[in-house]
Amino acid sequence: MNLEEEKIIQLQMQMFLNWDNIEFEFTEGFTDLHTRVYEETLTGKGFRIADARPSIQLVYELRNMEIIEKPDAIHPILQTLKSK
Repeated sequence: MNLEEEKIIQLQMQMFLNWDNIEFEFTEGFTDLHTRVYEETLTGKGFRIADARPSIQLVYELRNMEIIEKPDAIHPILQTLKSK
C-alpha cells in the first residue's frame, strides 16, 4: 500500500459527531468492529432476531404513521425549505 492509499483509508475511518458545538470523536476502536461482531455471531454470541425486533418494529411504525402537519411546530430548517 502506498502513502496516498494509506491516507485515503485513514480519512475513511475517521468518525465524528458534532453536537451543540461540541465534537465527539469515535475513530478509535472501530477499525475491527465488524470483524469482532462477525466472530461473536459465528460463535453464537451475536445479536438475535429478538434483540433487533423492537428497533425493526419502531422503524416500521414510524414509516407507516399518518403524517399530520402542525404549522406552529415546524422545525426552522424545514420552514426555510417550505418557503422556497
